[in-house]
Amino acid sequence: MDAHLRQFLHRVPQIREDYFNHPPPPPADKLQNPRPLPPPQEKRLCKLCSAAVSKPGNTHMRTSHYSGPDALSCDLCPCTFATQDCRKRHRSRYHPGTEPPKRNTFGIPDINQEDAGKCDVFLELLPLEEGSKSTTYRCLWAECGKLNKGITTSREHACTHLGLKPHTCPAPGCNYSSSFFGTTVRHYKNLHGGDDEPPEKMTRSSGQPGNSIN
Repeated sequence: MDAHLRQFLHRVPQIREDYFNHPPPPPADKLQNPRPLPPPQEKRLCKLCSAAVSKPGNTHMRTSHYSGPDALSCDLCPCTFATQDCRKRHRSRYHPGTEPPKRNTFGIPDINQEDAGKCDVFLELLPLEEGSKSTTYRCLWAECGKLNKGITTSREHACTHLGLKPHTCPAPGCNYSSSFFGTTVRHYKNLHGGDDEPPEKMTRSSGQPGNSIN
């Protein structure tokens, strides 16, 4: 028997290669009863905000229930956040289509409801792009057609066409106003010595290229 097997030893590498390149078909019973797919991961509800989470919630707790200093709160639910970006992602996922939270830096007023309505007349909401969570608006003023990300930036752009300047400087005796919230914030800091750090990043400014797309 050993002599009989020994004559095949020199062919073992070739036999192994042939087996892996052309494996035999699985048994018939395996073809008729394929291995079932694993059950989908059960989602659970967060006990604090009732949001559906796939795991007990370590990541969700860190991002949506931050309790450290300078926590930013959502005005529509009990969630709190460490950064403005986390709050934006939360609002786009759990509160799509809702009004953005009112900004309040150095007491500078945000756009009021009446002026917002005037701006919305000239804004067209475009279909959401695949894989994108940010809304895009097209300006309908004359032949402008400019595209802006988010309702806040889009309204500020519309204010420039309408001549509206809803963001006024709160300093006594100052008559400065602007169509852009961020511009008024910089004015107050530079000319009136605003030394308090704004509670959120001012990413919207007066017509910078990063705020819109053509």
